[in-house]
Amino acid sequence: MEGNYIKINRSLLRWEWYGDINTARLFLHMLLKANWKDENYRGTTVPRGSFISSISQLSKETNLTVKEVRTCVNH
Repeated sequence: MEGNYIKINRSLLRWEWYGDINTARLFLHMLLKANWKDENYRGTTVPRGSFISSISQLSKETNLTVKEVRTCVNH
């Protein structure tokens, strides 16, 4: 199961948006979705730490509205 986990520092608890449940939820979701190694997608390299998505896709995956996702990303 190499590469099948993430490390989270406890300092995340002091993050200014940690108390905003939607923002914290989306942030954690994006951490879990991020590539842990370089991957290829349709001939383009997607580097480690990145992933391909959209506002509407993140909305579907997290059960947040599109507006909530946009607000969270702006945070």
